[in-house]
Amino acid sequence: MIGVLEPGALAAVNHTQNNHIGIIGTEATINSGAYELAILEQLQDANLISEACQLLVPLVEEGWTHNTITDQVIAAYLAPFKHTNIDTLVLGCTHFPCLKHAIQTFMGNEVRLIDAADTAKIIYEDLQSMNLLNPNKEKLVSQFLVTDTPERFKKISHVFDQNIHLESTTIQTITL
Repeated sequence: MIGVLEPGALAAVNHTQNNHIGIIGTEATINSGAYELAILEQLQDANLISEACQLLVPLVEEGWTHNTITDQVIAAYLAPFKHTNIDTLVLGCTHFPCLKHAIQTFMGNEVRLIDAADTAKIIYEDLQSMNLLNPNKEKLVSQFLVTDTPERFKKISHVFDQNIHLESTTIQTITL
């Protein structure tokens, strides 16, 4: 099993030039301290600042990735980061890459954003080095299990990936 947290932390460590790293995530992620621990295991003198950005999740789920309200919420959450010396910001939630452009605009180009794509690249390299990549080139069938209605998932799936086509995809509702 390969997690996404450690590769994200490694990407942050690999990209920081001044050891000042910011982390944003959901309240549960930030309260767990997991990113902080993973970064400090690799870079003991890292200067870390983190912030739970809970309201960003429903904004993404509403498809509000490019509007004034979202920009204002980003500014409210990330204002404390502007007065630090961070050069790297970990987007520690699967929803946050959908807001990458807005976050980058607010933070400025001098701050490198670490998102799921950076994490996926490290996981790919790890699998490749262990000779564990799937050689099968056939189109795979996707199945999504959602806690919301399948119709809602279909409506917002484009926010996460413009290449998702759900015509022949199985989507099932699960109850937690």
